[in-house]
This record gives sequence, C-alpha cells and structure tokens, in this order.
Amino acid sequence: MRYWKSPYWLLLMAATSLLSGINLYYTVTQQNDLSNDFARYAKFIDPMKTGWTITTPHFIYPMLVAIASAIFPNLSYATLGGFIVLVFQLLLAHILWSFWKSVLPKGQSGFIPIALTLVTMTLAPINLLTLFKHNSYFGYIGITVYHNPPIAICRPVAFLNFIFFAAGIADRKISNRQISLCIITIVLATLMKPNYAIIMVPAAAIFAGIAYYRGDFQLLRFISLGTLLPGCLILAGQFLFTYISPDPEMGRSQIFFAPFLVYGRVSQFLFPKFILSVLFPLSVLMVFWKSAIKDRYYMIGLLLFLIGAAQAYFLAEHGTRLFYGNFLWSAQLGLFFWFIASMRFVILRVVSDSARRSPKLIAIYLIFSLHVVSGVVWYIHETISPGGFW
Repeated sequence: MRYWKSPYWLLLMAATSLLSGINLYYTVTQQNDLSNDFARYAKFIDPMKTGWTITTPHFIYPMLVAIASAIFPNLSYATLGGFIVLVFQLLLAHILWSFWKSVLPKGQSGFIPIALTLVTMTLAPINLLTLFKHNSYFGYIGITVYHNPPIAICRPVAFLNFIFFAAGIADRKISNRQISLCIITIVLATLMKPNYAIIMVPAAAIFAGIAYYRGDFQLLRFISLGTLLPGCLILAGQFLFTYISPDPEMGRSQIFFAPFLVYGRVSQFLFPKFILSVLFPLSVLMVFWKSAIKDRYYMIGLLLFLIGAAQAYFLAEHGTRLFYGNFLWSAQLGLFFWFIASMRFVILRVVSDSARRSPKLIAIYLIFSLHVVSGVVWYIHETISPGGFW
C-alpha cells in the first residue's frame, strides 16, 4: 500500500507534525534545570563530530545530530535534535497507525486508527489529583515523556521489536526473516537507549525457558538468535563501557540494590501514584484475568512492565549517577508497551463482544478516559512550561 495516497495517513502525519512540532519548539527553546536533556546531550556531539569519539554507550542520537550538523552547520544542536525527534515521532505514529489498523475489525471508520494513535502517543498516569500542586511527573511512572531525545527516538524502534517478538511468540512467525528483523531492531533500540534491552532480554529469557521446558526448540531458536544473543552482546559492551572503563567525567560507578531510593527522593505517596500510573492495564487484568493471561501480547507487555518496574524501584547507581534515575526509563518503556497490549486486548476481546456495555467494561472505559485526559493535560503542561509541572 502506498501510504501517502491515503487521506487518513496524511491527516495523521499532519496532526502529528503539528502537535509534536509545537511541543518540540517549546521544549528546545525553553529548557530549564529539569527539562534540559536536549542541551545535556550536546556534550556528546562535539567529540563525535570532530574525532568520531564515542562518549556514551547509547550513541545513536548524538551521532545523528553530528551528521545533521555537518549538513546544516548554522543550526544549533538542540534545533537539529528537535527535527530528528520529530522524524521519529512521525515514524512512531506510522507504526502505531499500521498496528491499530491490523487490530481493528474491517469496516471501521478510518478516523479510529488515527484517534487511537494520537491517544497512544499522549497517554499519561492519572495525575489529576496532584494537578494543582504542579506535580504530574515525579513519583508517577511516566508513559509519554517529551524532554528526553534518546527515549523519543528509541520508542518506535523498540515498538517494532515488540511487534516482531510478539508475533513470533503468539503467531509462530519464527522465520529467518523474522529473526533478522528482531536482531536489527533490538540492536538499534539498545544503541538508542539501553533500557529497552534490559527489560526485553530478561523477558525473552523467561519465554525461552518455557519453550525449552515444552520442547519447542524452533521457538527457542527464534528467541535465542533473535533476542537473547544480540541483546546480551550489546548490553555486555555497554556495561563494560559504562561501569568498567574509566570515565573521566563521571568517574566509576556500579549498580546496587536500593529500594525506593531514587523515586523516594523526588516524591512521596509512591504507592498511590503507582496505582494511578497503571490503573487501566491493571483493571483489564483484574476484570479479564482468565483471558488476559492467555493473550501472549498482553503477557509480554505485562512482563516487560514488571521487569522495568522492579529495576526502577529497586536499583540505583553509585557516584554522580545516583539520582539520574536511569532505571526509571525501564518502567516507563515497559508501561508504554503494557498499555498498548491492554488496548489491543480490549479491542479484540471486548469491543466486538455483545457485553460491551456491561458495568465492568464501562468502568474500564472511564478509567482509560482518565488516562487520556491526564495525557492531554500533561501535553499542555510540557508544551507551555517544559519541566514546570513535574
């Protein structure tokens, strides 16, 4: 299909360009001490531009900015970074649009995949109770984050890997081509932001163990070659780069067990904020648990989130990285995929069901709408005052 001939695809690209473009303009031009990742990553760009020296293990974003700077030398690194992130936001919108079109029953309005895509790209924890305290981020598990360029470019590639991996597990798409697609996407996603690999590799290991126990060696081969081997190799190199090799700027560091240390430093009421962050996918599990645990997409999303949440709440890094919150990205990525898997489950198992207006489903719809409203509020806050409502 030639997507550019679809008026719905063109409408989605226009809406994404407008919404993301406005947000990126203010994010780039109004950076402060909190929301300043576009400026912070500039220090990695000059070494790559002048001597092709890699100073960060997730180097794809600074590398792209360095290349863009060689082509457009009069533009600042932050401006170029904003344009790069916009391209990846458009890529994410395209992938989500294609995904929702494949999930929805045929004959649905062409506007529904557009609406689902835009909603998915703006979801947030239910932050309305702390709205007037200017607290919509700290203590919650963010689903959509606007200020960090590596996580923004990682999400579409990681989502592709999620789709390829889930298709292998759930639909038995385990050809050599599928393995190659898994390898390419997990390597790229890890070099954009390692947090996806550090949740996907343990999840893949669990599924590999199940496949081995059942004697399903074709699936075991798919998981091992497509995810475990490339993921472990890339993570091992990044671990050596970050924690073993000397870093003159940050010094040596190591990972240690520190329950709630990072989250607890910036916020109170962690348990209520946790529940308000995961209320929709959790409600789907509570209401439809017998069907949900049989849905491979849902279980992959749930497993990614549980692994990411464990890392975010219980792990930290020694030294200057202590309160950088680098493991928080794991929970945020995992929650993003758990939401998508939950939305897919509801569409496939609920929307077409005769009991679509049951009280339990109405409650789930209302909970989801609260996440949507919170996402709109979060987008507005992060646009008019980046970092001002954290």
